[in-house]
Amino acid sequence: MPRRSFPAPLIASLLFGLPAAFVAAACGPHGPPATPTPPVASSASPEPTELLDAAWAKFSSKRFDLRMPFPDGKSWRIDDHGSPWLSASHPGSSSSARVRVWRESELASRDRCEKRARAWAPDLPIFDGARIVDDRTLPAVPAPGFDTRVVVGIAKPGGSDTIDGFVVAFGASNKKCFAYVLQTRARGAGAAERSGDRLGLGVRMLEGAFLQSELEPPREPHEVPGR
Repeated sequence: MPRRSFPAPLIASLLFGLPAAFVAAACGPHGPPATPTPPVASSASPEPTELLDAAWAKFSSKRFDLRMPFPDGKSWRIDDHGSPWLSASHPGSSSSARVRVWRESELASRDRCEKRARAWAPDLPIFDGARIVDDRTLPAVPAPGFDTRVVVGIAKPGGSDTIDGFVVAFGASNKKCFAYVLQTRARGAGAAERSGDRLGLGVRMLEGAFLQSELEPPREPHEVPGR
């Protein structure tokens, strides 16, 4: 089944003045470049001050059998070994991403996968109290057969000059679960515009995620929810 591009939310421009750049980034026929790109480096110097829609690169996780595209690819610091999650950070833009794929012992569902992921990582963004930009289902992400819900939201956690944004997705297919979260914080003048751009790129990263084979990822121990 062909993937459908994430449609532009009609209310985005009403939330903290989110710009048309978010709409352009989150919708339309374009996606991460299809041309081959070099692997993502784990670090780079100097660091850019913004997350740009340029120099996309793909990182392949052997542990999760997952391929993920990253804008400004070489500027991300990626750790696929230090925790049960594939973790990445873009220090210049105060952005971070976490991804995880695992097997359940029973038939999985989005709700079951979300509950498990939040037990493992209680700091994942919560939807209550946030302003939800969009909430819908993406088919075939990160692979055919998955039923994946994606929620895009923003909040002002500290003061009027600070905006936190997130893209959170939970998906299920048979006994497999998938979790993805991108978080970003912007401060000062232009914070709304920068947040909108980053959230749009975060959605495109999610849309470009792909399980590379039908191999089952290692099964996770369920009795240690704090991992």
